[in-house]
Amino acid sequence: MAQTLRPIIDLLATHPDIRSITANNAFDVPRHLAGVRKAATAPIIASIAQHHRTPILVVVAHTDESVRLCEDLPHWLPNHPVYHFVANDTIPYEPMSPSVESTAARLRALHALTAREQCIIVAPIRAVLQPTIAIDDVRHASITLALGQRHDPIQLMHHWVTLGYRASTSVNEPGEINRRGGILDIFPLGTTHPLRIEFFGDEIDSLRWFEPLTQRSIESINEITIGPAHEYQSQQTSAVI
Repeated sequence: MAQTLRPIIDLLATHPDIRSITANNAFDVPRHLAGVRKAATAPIIASIAQHHRTPILVVVAHTDESVRLCEDLPHWLPNHPVYHFVANDTIPYEPMSPSVESTAARLRALHALTAREQCIIVAPIRAVLQPTIAIDDVRHASITLALGQRHDPIQLMHHWVTLGYRASTSVNEPGEINRRGGILDIFPLGTTHPLRIEFFGDEIDSLRWFEPLTQRSIESINEITIGPAHEYQSQQTSAVI
């Protein structure tokens, strides 16, 4: 299907209005799409995004519009990551924390901004108006682990607890962490499975996704970047170890 849609966004790219946006990567000034039918929004954004190598933020009026756009855009740009920066599902001054799902979605989009990867971030205006962690704080708090690196597992666990991860007897839900000797289990927000980090002394010997119920390994990886477990104020940022 994507192959049949490609000529459409290529044709849209020749339109004078879109060419004025994409010419010389003139993305530093916010652009307002007006008079566009809803069905045309996704292909127009896809046509613009294919010419830009860093993240594009698309702000829409309502949550249902942002959901629909996140569903439509992958059909037009199948290899282009799309992130949904959702609004926190809590009411101001309400004595409860946002859900893990909404926090994970917001942090996924923020991580994409720190990496400045080529992607589209879609957000309802309510989500953009809500306070969040600064991009520099996300970058500062994130740790990239790789096979062969040396880390103290106790210090790693302490670091992640200060960033919002919850110490638990077993890791079953996003945001939980557990240490048993030279094994660290952590469920990073935004991933579908928890990660098992095995140490040989202070050297990372293996990194494996695993199934919480069976404890069986799913896939081995060579490297991963793990960020904070919640949005927090900059004064709470702890140093990377």
